[in-house]
Amino acid sequence: MLLLDHMETNKDREKMVSNLLDDTQDEEVPTLDLTEDEQRAVSAIKTRALQAQQQRSQPYPEFGGVSYLQRFENNRNKANTILPPKKNENDVLISSGTLETKLDAVLSSVNNLNLSGTVKAFDKNKSKVVLAGIALEDAIFMTEELEGDEEKKLARQKELLIQGEVFVEDKWVRKYKIKKQLNEKNFNGQFKGVDWTQKLEKCFEGPERSVKYGPNVYLGSITTFGIPNQPYIFIAEVKSYAEAQGIFGGWERWKYVSEVLQQVNPEANGNATITQSSKVWTLNSIGAEQVEVAVYQDKWNNELQILLNGQPMLPIGFPLSAISPDGEYTLEMQVLKAIDNFAYGRGFIQSAEKASDLLDEMLRLSVLKTRKSFMPSYINTSKRVISARVLQPGNIAMGIAADALHQIGDQSEGVTNSEFAMIRELSERIDRQTVSPQFTGQQGKSGTTATEIQELQRQAKATQGLIIFACAML
Repeated sequence: MLLLDHMETNKDREKMVSNLLDDTQDEEVPTLDLTEDEQRAVSAIKTRALQAQQQRSQPYPEFGGVSYLQRFENNRNKANTILPPKKNENDVLISSGTLETKLDAVLSSVNNLNLSGTVKAFDKNKSKVVLAGIALEDAIFMTEELEGDEEKKLARQKELLIQGEVFVEDKWVRKYKIKKQLNEKNFNGQFKGVDWTQKLEKCFEGPERSVKYGPNVYLGSITTFGIPNQPYIFIAEVKSYAEAQGIFGGWERWKYVSEVLQQVNPEANGNATITQSSKVWTLNSIGAEQVEVAVYQDKWNNELQILLNGQPMLPIGFPLSAISPDGEYTLEMQVLKAIDNFAYGRGFIQSAEKASDLLDEMLRLSVLKTRKSFMPSYINTSKRVISARVLQPGNIAMGIAADALHQIGDQSEGVTNSEFAMIRELSERIDRQTVSPQFTGQQGKSGTTATEIQELQRQAKATQGLIIFACAML
């Protein structure tokens, strides 16, 4: 990250305008002339990006017969009990919310644990150096405190449980912000004649850990497990033009970055974003005054490249080891439940997804059946329009024959005992596949002894072993 400090003095009132009103972006963007070797290299990188995008857009049995993006949205909706919009007026939208409740219970249980690792240091003779280990632990603790890692830890764990995998990037960052200083000691509310100085100051420099949004990460091989074994990776994030300018504005090739005016959705056609300007090439769908920052890493060829709307910012073949001393990827991936010969994993939501869908369906049908028992369907044989209000209790209708309305089917008695038993069976099945109600803080069955409750809690903790291990590896 390269940013240049600068100082400006607002002596001319005509120049005192907000940065939001800067019209330099409307200027004609020059064309970046690449050599034939550079063109071939950049084209090869873009081809790899399209291959990673296209293979992820395919349906896979590991995703339940859908694509990664469909499975990602489905898990997110179930974890947050997001219901789809009604298609018809009489549709019943209802969800048991069981998965969200159990997810929160497991997440709270894991978050209460101290999963911090103990550092042990050894010298070249394999002798333990106690003070060095303690010093490293203190350094790690202070680093996490400075970057507010407690909230990030919760976000990492929740993403891991919901999706089955989480992407985390560790990198050294520099953050800058504008500092302004009034030239006058006292400001009395005047509008004219107010001057100040401003400069860009560094407000933070150090290591930072961030959770990457899953759809922004493109893996070189979807059938290869583990980030270290990937042939290459892409991290494509959409930033505002102003934010990208604050990071890359001092770079030599920033002037070649064009703003996007029009594009199509890349996931719809499986290709990169097509725009009216040939200077723009992106993987994600972006809007006006936005820039896609695509970071390409290839550890096997020790290569790093940054594409801003398709324009390369680094020399061809720039070494990855310049930012990662050991030459490894800056991105790490943790999987909750591994799948054989597959890059992605299975999450907590997918463990009881089918049973939860059946439970929600039974609840919807129960509501519909109850509605029918109160107000069954009728056929109108009078050849006149009869409002449904005539069926309301206490309503007096005039001029309608007694046999004008005929009920369809037998009178429904509502939800039967066998249907209630099916709902209970589905609920208990979800409990067996996840955690018991006692573990989530709910009241158990009547007659349950304290010993049985303790045994259920012990079994729940045993089933959490895999979840705790995965979270500890973060």
